[in-house]
Amino acid sequence: MNLRRAEIGIILIAFNIPVFVDLIGIITRKWTLFIVYFIWGNSTIAGAFSVLTIVGLAFYIIGRKNFLKRAKSSEFISVLLVMSSLILIAGGILEGSGIIDSFIFYKAHIPLQTIGDFIHAIELFLPYFAWSVLAFISGILWLVDGVIALPKAMSAQEHNASHVALVSTQPAE
Repeated sequence: MNLRRAEIGIILIAFNIPVFVDLIGIITRKWTLFIVYFIWGNSTIAGAFSVLTIVGLAFYIIGRKNFLKRAKSSEFISVLLVMSSLILIAGGILEGSGIIDSFIFYKAHIPLQTIGDFIHAIELFLPYFAWSVLAFISGILWLVDGVIALPKAMSAQEHNASHVALVSTQPAE
């Protein structure tokens, strides 16, 4: 299996998808996998997800050009990229807005009298907020790339179908 940089980046970023699917399920009150509760309970896990997303985003951006060349012939890859991007965008927005609301609530109920108190509050919320912003950026990038690759994949598929139709309608010699 020959994985290139963009594919490694996609795999690293894709670790976010189950978490955001769980978050969407919790907010819509349809299901819960309890993944989000474990992450919210431990900021180290959120920091690890931030690092995975940073590394994944860097790998994806570095290998993006070559990946798009390969993805243009596969409608499945471009549709999967678009669907995954929508989950990342929705999850990033929901997580980010939840973190901002939590920070406002924290600031309103716990007095931040010294700079040390403010730094402690930032340490609590920054890994989560950074993670949500990085997931949102990854989602936007995947959406753009998926939309760019989709027409090319569809036109390549139509070209192949018309070529097969031409070959099959020609008389045998």
